Amino acid sequence: MYVERKLWAKAKDGDKPAVCKALKRCRLGDYVEETFNTNSLSAYVRELDREGKPLSPALASVLDVSEVFKTQNQEKLNGTKELVKKEVVKKEPRSALRDLQHGDC
Repeated sequence: MYVERKLWAKAKDGDKPAVCKALKRCRLGDYVEETFNTNSLSAYVRELDREGKPLSPALASVLDVSEVFKTQNQEKLNGTKELVKKEVVKKEPRSALRDLQHGDC
């Protein structure tokens, strides 16, 4: 058995923008990664679709939006109330959303 020492760094008070700024200032920009949350962005696109609103040209030019269709079936196991969920997933491009034009952002 042995003890392993490991250091971890994280943003003070959760202030990630301040850390990113300091890293860039110290020429450590390779540690900075600009990204976005795909789940949140997908939820936003679904909201636009539900409301019948188009995706902006700026986003449509950089996003690949696809529809996913799931066929689900629930079956009882051994006569108990336990259910088994079976999924069949099919992904298709959602070109209709990509082609809509509305403002820049």
